[in-house]
Amino acid sequence: MKTKISMIGMGNVGSVTAYALAHKKIADEIVMLDVLKDLLEGHSLDLAHSLAWEEGTRAYHGDYTDIDGSRIVVVCAGAGRRSGLNRLVLAEQNAKIVTEIGASIKKHSPGAIVITLTNPVDVMNYVMWRATGFPREKVLGQGNVLDSFRFRWAISQVIGAKPSEIEAFVIGEHGNSKVPLFSKVTVRGKPKELTIEERMKVTELIESSNETIIKKKGGTVFGPTQAIVRMVDAIISDKKEMMPCSFVLKGEYGLKDLSIGVPVILGRNGVESVEEWTLDHAEEVSFKRSSELIQDTIGKV
Repeated sequence: MKTKISMIGMGNVGSVTAYALAHKKIADEIVMLDVLKDLLEGHSLDLAHSLAWEEGTRAYHGDYTDIDGSRIVVVCAGAGRRSGLNRLVLAEQNAKIVTEIGASIKKHSPGAIVITLTNPVDVMNYVMWRATGFPREKVLGQGNVLDSFRFRWAISQVIGAKPSEIEAFVIGEHGNSKVPLFSKVTVRGKPKELTIEERMKVTELIESSNETIIKKKGGTVFGPTQAIVRMVDAIISDKKEMMPCSFVLKGEYGLKDLSIGVPVILGRNGVESVEEWTLDHAEEVSFKRSSELIQDTIGKV
């Protein structure tokens, strides 16, 4: 049986993700959609040229009728974050877009797993879940996977270890109230307790590096692309891999009726299970505050 992935929204992240997925040969088909038809056709032709020397993935552009039978639909459409603009400000503008996309996915590819990238990711993933009516296991948001990449990188810069030697995760909102889990950092498989000064440096480096990217090139691209590729690969390959993704909770962590970043196991069915980690007191307080901010924005939307 052929595996199809649909990409909705062919801006910087969408187009680079389509390229990465095609050349990784995760799927047999990649279909691309965008409201900007010239941009869509240009990316489609450019990607087809890049695949001319390879056997495997077929990439092409189409409309919603072409997403039928998709294993995964990745949604990157919507207004992007600008320097100095909080992701939550985008909520009202993007909620309408995501609602329309969700209705189209429900109509044309009711068996798909949906990965939401549109900002603010946590709120938009909740909107997507409501719009599709899909089981919550099949609707998840990318946010904390990227945050965890940044967390590991920042720790490596501060303590001098290789990022590949570090295990570190972020939960909560993909935004200003995210919660880096310093209590669970390990280096070469062993627990690593960072000093208060080191934690401050790591936190500052995460924020400053992200703002630098946005100011200097307009937005992050390679980081979110790699995060999506890892999520898609975990699902298609049924890896049962743990990743912190935005997920609609129904009692886990004492929360319900919102989507927020938590550690989940990804496999062929989407979210296979939620891991409920024990947090230290400061992390619990921060996570509660993060959930309240998301819940408040969902209520307004």
